[in-house]
Amino acid sequence: MKLRLAVLFLFWPGLLWSQADTAGFRLFPEKHYFKSYYTDTRKLFSSVGKFDTKDWMLTGGILGGGALLLTQDKAINRYWEEHSAPFADKAVKYGLEPFGRGIYPAAITGGLYLQATIEENSYDRHVALTTAKALIISQIVAQAGKQLFHRHRPGERNPGNWDGPVAPVRFRSFPSGHSTMAFSFAAVMGHAYKDRLWIPVTSYTIAALSSFARVYDNQHWASDALIGSAIGFFIGRSIWRMNEPAGMHVGVTQHGIGIRISVD
Repeated sequence: MKLRLAVLFLFWPGLLWSQADTAGFRLFPEKHYFKSYYTDTRKLFSSVGKFDTKDWMLTGGILGGGALLLTQDKAINRYWEEHSAPFADKAVKYGLEPFGRGIYPAAITGGLYLQATIEENSYDRHVALTTAKALIISQIVAQAGKQLFHRHRPGERNPGNWDGPVAPVRFRSFPSGHSTMAFSFAAVMGHAYKDRLWIPVTSYTIAALSSFARVYDNQHWASDALIGSAIGFFIGRSIWRMNEPAGMHVGVTQHGIGIRISVD
């Protein structure tokens, strides 16, 4: 084993701290990164078969919550239709909708990747690549779910109906892809930078608001948003754990100086 000790400096206020790598980085990831999409997806699905009692209890609780919301979906959407506000409408349109659609997560992830590549910051570059992987895999799963269930959105004919796998592709309410996107992003960022409390708090808060916005905007049912959020969190957390770098990092001061201890 080789033990490396590096001094870290903060490049982006409150978020990025870098670790020098004298070998330099190429702009594009190595081939094994792209191959890992397949292997990580396979591990992701196989991990369900390894759930312990705690995992199944949590899964049961989420599904139970989804079933409960299912009985109240129409009442919840009707309530927010009657209590909309101009300020909230703009916040949803310009702030939360682009986040759930993936525009802001993609911009943040891309910016993080470029910054880390330029600064030869191995940790942040790895976080960016892992985030991108989680976002893509989560959307594949979400889109597969939509094609499997074909639930009608609140504003469509026969709202709330489930048409099953054989139906027009326009019925794509369940699960919420925006919620899946937002929570997969938050899960990776929250775990990768858990030593800086404001990052997970901010990430999960925005993800929760983005998920709620889909119900507020009458684009999804509350049960769609809950299950989509759970799927996104599970995928983001799982993908990060599969790719988490060996070793540990020890704090960062307010001046951006910290220590990373990593084991190769």
